[in-house]
Amino acid sequence: MLKIFTNTSKYAIKYPDKMNFLELYDDLPLIKDEVNEQIDKIVTPLVELIEMSMQKGEITEIPLMLFFLVTIDVAITLAKKHVQRLITLLDEFMDQTFRLCCKAVKS
Repeated sequence: MLKIFTNTSKYAIKYPDKMNFLELYDDLPLIKDEVNEQIDKIVTPLVELIEMSMQKGEITEIPLMLFFLVTIDVAITLAKKHVQRLITLLDEFMDQTFRLCCKAVKS
């Protein structure tokens, strides 16, 4: 899970324009079912990993949307703050933040 968290942050730092586009695109009401189906195919392995961790009791059973808000959205927000030069996102800081996010969802 740490790898997913850090890779998300690093991607958002490397491609801030793409991340901005994805956020705007995600909010569009015009997204077609075919696009959502493709997105579902991409994220299915991640969702299955999270659900399996919840079933094992490694992560608190919470709605997936809440899990993503507490973890992935935090990674993206950190990256945005780094791009805006409000923070310096060092690996140690990302690890520490990830651990805090894990505490928030850990059983």
